[in-house]
Amino acid sequence: MFAGELQRQKALFAACDSAALIAAFAAALMLHDPSGAMEERLLRGNPALLCLCVLAVVCLWVLVFRACDLYRMRNGGLQESASIVRACSYAALLTVLVGFLAHADVSRLTVTLAYLLSIPAVILERTATRRCIRRFYANPKNAIPLVLIGCNRFARYLCDQILDEMTPYEMVGFLEDDCDIRQYRGCPVFGPAERIGEIAALYPCLEAAIVLPDAPREQHERIIGLCEQQRLRWWLMPWVSKWPNGGLRIDM
Repeated sequence: MFAGELQRQKALFAACDSAALIAAFAAALMLHDPSGAMEERLLRGNPALLCLCVLAVVCLWVLVFRACDLYRMRNGGLQESASIVRACSYAALLTVLVGFLAHADVSRLTVTLAYLLSIPAVILERTATRRCIRRFYANPKNAIPLVLIGCNRFARYLCDQILDEMTPYEMVGFLEDDCDIRQYRGCPVFGPAERIGEIAALYPCLEAAIVLPDAPREQHERIIGLCEQQRLRWWLMPWVSKWPNGGLRIDM
C-alpha cells in the first residue's frame, strides 16, 4: 500500500545508522589515541583513499545490518536491540577479517571500542529517528485517513500492522455488511460499504483498502465502483493475504 514510503523510511534509517557508526568509530579513535598521533598519521595519507576506506567500512556494516533484517525492524523493542547486538558483532568480526586479508593496518583495539560504542549509538539513533518520524506523521497535514472495507481476520491483521507500524495512515474504521464486532482497537465498524460516501465526506483525502480475499469478483467490482464514484484512491489486497500467519514474510 505504501511501498514508496517504507523505502524512504529504510533509506533514512540506513543513513542515520551510517552517521551513528561513523560517530562510534570517531569516538573509538579518540579514546584509543587521545594524543591524536594516529589521527594525524591518517590525515597525512591520501585523503581520497581514507574516505574510500571509511565508506567501505560503513557500507559493510550497513549490509550486515540489512542481512540481519534491521531494515524490516523499525519499531524498537527487545527484538530490534538483540538484532543490533548481533549485527554489530558480525560486522566487527568481518571488519577485522577483511582488514587481515587485505593486509590493512587495522587496529583491533579501535575496532573493539567501535563495536562497544556502536551498539548504544545505533539504539539511541534509531530511537531519535523513530520519534522524528512519528512526530512527522502525527501532523494532520501529513496523515492519510484510511478505511478498511472488510472486517475479517486479515483486515484486523492489517489494522494491527497499520497501528503498530510507523505509517502515514490514520485508521478511520471498517466497512462491512455483516460483522460480529462493533469496533476493533478503537476503530469502529460503520456498516455496509455503501456508507463510504458518508465517510469520504467526513475525511478529506480518504483512501480505502478492500480486504475481502474470499469475496467474488462481482462484489469486488461493486465496491471498486463505489470508490471510483467518490474519487477515492483504493487498494485491493491479494488473495494470498488470506494466510497472514501461514509462514509468509509480509512486508507492508
